[in-house]
Amino acid sequence: MRDIPSLSRIIRPKNNSPPIGELLEHHFTNVSFQILNYIPTKINHMARIVHESNSGFLPAGIHTVKVTSIEDAENTIDPNKPTFQIHLQSTEEIDGQFRTARFWTSPVLHSKGKLKPFSEAVLGRNLTPEETRNGFDVDTLIGKQVCVVIRDAVSKTGNQYAKVVDFLPVKQS
Repeated sequence: MRDIPSLSRIIRPKNNSPPIGELLEHHFTNVSFQILNYIPTKINHMARIVHESNSGFLPAGIHTVKVTSIEDAENTIDPNKPTFQIHLQSTEEIDGQFRTARFWTSPVLHSKGKLKPFSEAVLGRNLTPEETRNGFDVDTLIGKQVCVVIRDAVSKTGNQYAKVVDFLPVKQS
């Protein structure tokens, strides 16, 4: 029977952080770990069943969601430009839970941006010229429903994520 390697050799924090021993010395909390190359070395052990992560985010497809919040957010590309982060939650359970999505947009009503098409889909109508010119209170969208189109995407760093790509009005029955 082989010796079991120390945990600091088989467990590494995500995102190239220092080895676990260094993290524990600093008493970090809420740290996510991923297990690399775990090889069971004893025959008499309990099975360690590993499942795909259930992130709680909406899977690819078209979903009816409720607008849960619209918040000011930090623009990581240009800190001088204001940005909204919009949070959405599925109106029906998917695999036993309500799933979420979020997207970022500039607070400008332009047809090539996300805020105008999003607002029009939530309202179920085009914005009036007065609303486009003078603006409107986006907080009135909170609590309302909209359909979103989600597609799987891959970031520049290779991470997979769910991307909100389009908005559709909810069909009235």
